[in-house]
Amino acid sequence: MTRSVEILEQLQGRFGTQDPSNLQIQRYTYYDYVRYNTAGVTSLRFFSIPLGGTDPTSTLSKTLEQTNLKRSGEFEYPFIISQIKTDIFVLPYSRQNAAVQAITDLNTGAAGYGAPNGVYTATYNLAGQGVLNISFGQKQYFDIEQPFKFCPRGFGVTIDQITASNAAGAFPALTIRTGQSQDPRDVYIVTPPVLVERNQTIEATIDFPNGTSPIIPTIAGQAVNIDIGLVLDGFAILPSQ
Repeated sequence: MTRSVEILEQLQGRFGTQDPSNLQIQRYTYYDYVRYNTAGVTSLRFFSIPLGGTDPTSTLSKTLEQTNLKRSGEFEYPFIISQIKTDIFVLPYSRQNAAVQAITDLNTGAAGYGAPNGVYTATYNLAGQGVLNISFGQKQYFDIEQPFKFCPRGFGVTIDQITASNAAGAFPALTIRTGQSQDPRDVYIVTPPVLVERNQTIEATIDFPNGTSPIIPTIAGQAVNIDIGLVLDGFAILPSQ
């Protein structure tokens, strides 16, 4: 430690808004969502595009809805990982392409679109594939097969089935919508927890070593907007104020 750094820490400890010598542990979550290329991919990369960066697939700037990462490939605080979660997030109807929104009977299976048009069948197939690889400082710490099944999101709303009349002349009955477990007891528990130092380099990918991931069917000729998320739940180590 240089003399200037020592003086700066002394001044910060006496007059600053934070006291670096007195640390506190708070519950915290780092999350990152990327837009899924419906033509299929060989790899999905997380925690590489920070807040305000442009998602290469959606071409939109990432907001707090997609990520709370402020530095590319780095955590802002020392972070203890206690849980790992993944999320296949089919965006709400109102967030889909205008051509998709124009179809008012997606949920009934009319016009051959199904529930809707095989999209959930494709996401079910997606959930059974992939390998989650997470490295810190070029050293691999996690290698989890089928992460969408074994690291479910453990949060959100559960929709089991939407009923429909099967009477003559009515639309056909719906199939069950697929989704990851919303039960928080099913998430992947990191035992023992892993401490990631501040400014440590992060590499996180979901790879598909057997080829490209499933193709998501189009609706009305338009790609369906689906975000794939990686959520690391745990505790941040912060200086007290």
